[in-house]
Amino acid sequence: MSGRKKDRYCLVGENIKNSLSPEIFNLWFRECGIFSEYVLCEVSESQFYSKFPIILNNYAGINVTSPYKIACKKFLNKVDSSSITINGGVNVIKESKGYNTDIKGFLSALEKMSIRREFDVSKKFLILGAGATSLMISDLLIQMDKRVDVFFRGKEVLSEFSKKHYFVDDPKSLIDNTYDFVVNCTQVFGLLKESVSCKNYLDLNYRKNEGVFAKNMLIFQAAEAFKIWFGFRPKINEDIREILKI
Repeated sequence: MSGRKKDRYCLVGENIKNSLSPEIFNLWFRECGIFSEYVLCEVSESQFYSKFPIILNNYAGINVTSPYKIACKKFLNKVDSSSITINGGVNVIKESKGYNTDIKGFLSALEKMSIRREFDVSKKFLILGAGATSLMISDLLIQMDKRVDVFFRGKEVLSEFSKKHYFVDDPKSLIDNTYDFVVNCTQVFGLLKESVSCKNYLDLNYRKNEGVFAKNMLIFQAAEAFKIWFGFRPKINEDIREILKI
């Protein structure tokens, strides 16, 4: 392989220095004998529109995270049904085509933690945040005929949000409600966890030794991204779970 350059894959986002994605994908590359490397591409919002087309042309595959899952779509030639059927953004790109593996990762994490059935039969949900991931999960719940409250702290909300959602902008109004599930889609770890009454709290963020649900979701959606790029799903073995500390 002397003289041959490695194919490069990356994660594009903001504030991603603590991401575990490079460790996960580079381990899979080694285990599967794939001559590639995975790196982080930190991009500020002010530079996104000038830098993303360059990244798109220089990487064999791209993962996209907050806050660019929707913004990146304007640069793509095609978007897979995984990003159309359920509204929201793209988190995987191959050959200028966008895909989304968030929902598969989310549902697989529920199954892994043995709460999928409870999730399916529950009726009242609170979504924290109003970004692309919040949009996808809340739309999934609407399709399942659930009651969905959405709490967000900003003044603007994505226009794609359905009128079937109930928007809440005062955290005090949450205190009198009891939810079957609260799903935190913000980048604030544990937002409102102590002040909201709920049976199950799912945080989609992780820290080094915290965030079991988020880490399970990460590994399952990463495996789906790998399959999009290479045509087969990698093994989720003990080495991967050691990286995640789960």
